[in-house]
Amino acid sequence: MAGMFVTLIKNPQITTAIAISTFIGLRLGKETLFLGYYKDKLLQSYKDGVETPVDKHTKTLAQEVLDKFQLRPEAEADLQLFTCFSQDAVYGGSTHLKTGSIIGLPANFAYKSVNDIDKSKLTIGQKAIKWDTPEGTLFAESLILSDDAKRFAIARQINYLDSLEIYVDNGFLLCFSMLGYWVGHAANVLLHLKRKLPTFMRGSLYVCIASVGATLYFLAKDEYICYLDEKVDRKSADFGKEYAAGGIEFYAKELQRNKALRCLLGDYGKKVYTKYGNYVTTWRLRHPPPITRHEKMEKFSTRKVNEENARSEKVNDGTA
Repeated sequence: MAGMFVTLIKNPQITTAIAISTFIGLRLGKETLFLGYYKDKLLQSYKDGVETPVDKHTKTLAQEVLDKFQLRPEAEADLQLFTCFSQDAVYGGSTHLKTGSIIGLPANFAYKSVNDIDKSKLTIGQKAIKWDTPEGTLFAESLILSDDAKRFAIARQINYLDSLEIYVDNGFLLCFSMLGYWVGHAANVLLHLKRKLPTFMRGSLYVCIASVGATLYFLAKDEYICYLDEKVDRKSADFGKEYAAGGIEFYAKELQRNKALRCLLGDYGKKVYTKYGNYVTTWRLRHPPPITRHEKMEKFSTRKVNEENARSEKVNDGTA
């Protein structure tokens, strides 16, 4: 065992390859072999120790959306719907993999009116919500979605699962990890750093190179995710003007919810949400702001309505 450890120290190439392979393997495992474990332990909502079931009406809506996608029978059979404990829908896996995929929908998908909200048990950050305040009323109303908004949200999640995100993300990680390694290796060989610099200085240089590589990875990933978000919204709206209208409502309710939470959460809310309902960001833009997605959905909706009206006019002209 000690000999193996010495071998790894003397051969940084082997150490780096093992570290990169292990990290990527764990990330892929979460989305493939250990997808069920990941869902059960980190995403699933429970009530009294029992999984919170997805209500019958939501299952019906999900099937309506699935029918529009016409996925492979195996991919559709392996797609699991469940109730997640988070306030936003989640997804995992891929429709392109035999290990299946999951979609988690928040509990408010079962609500049809504010009367369905269990206000005595619903908390924010383990704090009771002041439902009788304007912000509390705003928050309650933001949880109620129409069937069109729910269909859009489900279609959006399926489009994510049907994309190449899992491959692109891990591909970026592999490329920038290897790039950082080869830059460090080339600097060692070309500049003879092993003879010129002590170990701790070379280590500091490697840390700097790794930091640059990580920054490039995050920038590339965020750029791709923002592109994917817009593509997913557009493809979901393309199912019909009802879906496009549902998308407008979905993002309007998200903005409404965030504005309410900004007040209800006090100082912490101001650190997370802006007064417009967007998320406070630093140097990374992981997703387009909700207000931007809402504005683009309005454009998608207008285009879709115009396209469907034009088709109707052609049909009417043909039968006249």
